[in-house]
Amino acid sequence: MTARNAAALSVQLFPLAAQLADDLTGTLARIKSLGCDAVEPVRRTGTPQWVQDSVRQAIGDDSHFVFRPQPDVHALRAALDDNGLTVSSCHVPLPEGDAAEAVFDEQEALGNRTLVVSAIFDPERGAMEGFHDRAAIERAAERVNVAARLARSRGMRLGYHNHFDELRTDFGGRSGLELFFELAEPDVFAEVDVYWSHVGGRNPAELIETLGPRVELIHVKDGSGIVGEPNTAVGAGVLDFPAILAAASRARFYIVEFDKADDIWAALDDSLRFLVKQTPTSPLAGPDSPTPSNDHVDSMPQRGDHHDE
Repeated sequence: MTARNAAALSVQLFPLAAQLADDLTGTLARIKSLGCDAVEPVRRTGTPQWVQDSVRQAIGDDSHFVFRPQPDVHALRAALDDNGLTVSSCHVPLPEGDAAEAVFDEQEALGNRTLVVSAIFDPERGAMEGFHDRAAIERAAERVNVAARLARSRGMRLGYHNHFDELRTDFGGRSGLELFFELAEPDVFAEVDVYWSHVGGRNPAELIETLGPRVELIHVKDGSGIVGEPNTAVGAGVLDFPAILAAASRARFYIVEFDKADDIWAALDDSLRFLVKQTPTSPLAGPDSPTPSNDHVDSMPQRGDHHDE
């Protein structure tokens, strides 16, 4: 088994959007008080209006949750600094076209160079790009590759975060997500959401092992495995976290996230405590935490390695 590295812990801020809107500094201070030193914000700068309209149409009444007010990026940076918190990574719209530089400028202001895309929207269909056929996956990969080159020119890196749909398709014995990464440029990293992997029918530990050094970030969450039910604290649901964490030995950050939770602060506290016990040699985060590296690029799966369907 590969030796465990010193992956740090981070907290996804998306489920805390209401708390951040009400009390930015106090909410970040509470995260810090739980012993965590890094966070993963979500920013919408650069999101086209048609994408926002598409999301509202797709999820209806839940759209208010997605489009809650966001703090000004400079206020967010100041509050993070005041509380001794760093940014592990940040979710952003796909940086392309006229909006790309605005996305990069905001991330520079935030002090972040690790960008994560969690959805790719098809402007022709006015909907999220699917992973159900090779042509769609090729389109998505090429757009991400172009965006990754733009990010690289600004000293930043781009990764992709999965949901469950990408794992419910089969292309010659591999999922749409795996095909996507075979087509992606070498420095496009994976942020594996282990819960959505499980929901999508793919063993999370096996997925992490298959993607290998692509996997730099892990979205750590747990639950019943039933879409729509609240998440539990990490370790209190159905996922096999000892196996997952053993497979994720190369990850730089384990990022705790909840799509929904009955008591998010209690669940967050319990999750962080669980992960500290599971990874006793892993720091929470700080100046000595692992930093992005391109050293492994040559060992990543390369574009075009598989052509069969």
